[in-house]
Amino acid sequence: MKDIKPSKMKIRRGKTLAKGWPVTSPTFDATGWLIRCQIRPESDDDTVLHEWPSPGSISGFEVLEGYGLCVVLRCTHLVTAAMAWDIGVYDVEAVSPGAADVDMVAFGTALVESEVTR
Repeated sequence: MKDIKPSKMKIRRGKTLAKGWPVTSPTFDATGWLIRCQIRPESDDDTVLHEWPSPGSISGFEVLEGYGLCVVLRCTHLVTAAMAWDIGVYDVEAVSPGAADVDMVAFGTALVESEVTR
């Protein structure tokens, strides 16, 4: 497992979100793996501010030009427009088929910023 450093996830309220992290293992087979993510006010809080997957929010593996295989979280602009919170903490996990393994992909602070152009 690689050493993962915290990162900020910036979400623009009312804008489409596409956030990705490259898969660093060239031999990784993503078949059957699931990606999940939750944002909470604090890590030990029971309140879930947002999660992937959910309606309007998809997660998974995609091949992105220039990056190769990536873990990707996406939200529609309607989902981000409804986000009524400003800050939270998140982690992204890759779950193997049958949930035998759960690997951390990313973690850190999630910030929702108001859009300027409406």
